[in-house]
Amino acid sequence: MDAKKTAVLITCFEFYEERMLAAGKQLAALGYEPIYIESDFRHLQRERRTDRRDDLVFIPTKPYRRNLSFARINSHRIFAREALKKAETFDPDLLYVVVPPNSLVKRTAEYKARHSKVKVIFDILDLWPETLPIKNVMHLLPCRYWKDLRDRYLSCAEHVFTECDLFHSVIDTSALEGKLSTLYLSRQMRPFSSEPSLPPQQISLAYLGSINNIIDIPRICSLVQALATKIPVTVHVIGNGENKDAFLDGLKRAGADVKFYGELYDMGEKQKIFDQCHFGLNILKDTVCIGLTMKSIDYFECGLPVVNTISGDTADFIRRYRVGVAWAGTAEETASQLLRSLAGECHLMRENCRKLFEEQFSHDCFEKKFYQGIQHILAGEKRS
Repeated sequence: MDAKKTAVLITCFEFYEERMLAAGKQLAALGYEPIYIESDFRHLQRERRTDRRDDLVFIPTKPYRRNLSFARINSHRIFAREALKKAETFDPDLLYVVVPPNSLVKRTAEYKARHSKVKVIFDILDLWPETLPIKNVMHLLPCRYWKDLRDRYLSCAEHVFTECDLFHSVIDTSALEGKLSTLYLSRQMRPFSSEPSLPPQQISLAYLGSINNIIDIPRICSLVQALATKIPVTVHVIGNGENKDAFLDGLKRAGADVKFYGELYDMGEKQKIFDQCHFGLNILKDTVCIGLTMKSIDYFECGLPVVNTISGDTADFIRRYRVGVAWAGTAEETASQLLRSLAGECHLMRENCRKLFEEQFSHDCFEKKFYQGIQHILAGEKRS
C-alpha cells in the first residue's frame, strides 16, 4: 500500500484494549494509521477513564451497576450507535470491531451499507448470550434477538476472527466460508523468572479474575472440601466482583485458609503469588459457552497448571500439552487426581505451561495468524 490509509478500531471494554492495540500494531505495519475508539467507562471498576492518548477517542458511556441488567444492555446499545457515528467522521478505509456487544455488529453492517468500500474485520472475544448462565431462557425471543444482532450481520465483514475454536461451532458460520479463523489472545513476552516455593504436605490453589456469576462457586468449594479432608488447603484469591463475599465465605467453610489480594494487574506480583501455588482454578458453570479464559492464559504465562472444567480449546490444550487436570466426574475424584499430580507431574506441568504460552499466545504467534487471516484482504488491495 503506497498511500496511508486509516483504520478505526473499536472496543467497548477496557480489558480488550491490549488485544485491540496488538491488532492496531499489525495494521500500522501494513500501512494503516490506527485510530482507537473506546468507552470512557471502566466496566470492571464501574468508574470513568481519565487517561488520554492522541490516537484514542472516548465515547461517553452510560454507567450501570449490574452485569445482567437492561441498564447494561442499553448502555452498550448507545455506545454502538455513538461509536459508529464517531468512526464515520474519520472516513476509515478499514473498521476493526471487537465484539461484544452484539449491537456493534449490526451498527457496523449498517455503516457498511452506506460506505460499501470500507473493509470490515470483526474480532469476537466473547459470545452473548451463550456465555451467560441463562441457558434455561436461551430459546426465548429476547435471547434469540440478542444472538441475531451478531449472527445475522457478520457476513458484512471481509474477515471474522474468534478468540477460540469453540466459537466456530456456536455462531452461524453459513455465510463465512473462507473468512473465519481463530486468533488467540496474545501477550508481550516478558522476561520470565519463576522461583516456585510450594509448601510441603499441603496444597495451594490460586483463583484469578472476576468473581462473577459464571464461575462455579459450589463446585470450587466442593473440591476444596474434598481436598481438606486429606491435606491442608490454601486458596490465594486475586480479583473482585459481586460474588466476592459468597466466594470467600464458601472457601472458608469448605476448610481453606484463604488469602485475598483484591485486584492485581502487575504480572510480577501475580508471579510471586502463583509461585506459591500448585494449580490455578479454571472452573466455570457448565451452562457457560467458553473455550478459553483470560485467567487461564495468565496461569500459563506464569507456569501454573490449571484445574479445568471448560471444554473446547482449553480441554484440548490439557490433552496435548499436559498443562493441568481436567475435572474428573466428582469433586472427590478430581481431588485424588490433584494429589497424585503433586507427587509426580506437577513440576513437568509447570514447564509445559510455559511451552504452551510461548507456542500459542506470544505476539509472534498472533502476528503470524493475523496475517494469515487477512491475506485475502491484502490481496484484494493489491489488485485494486
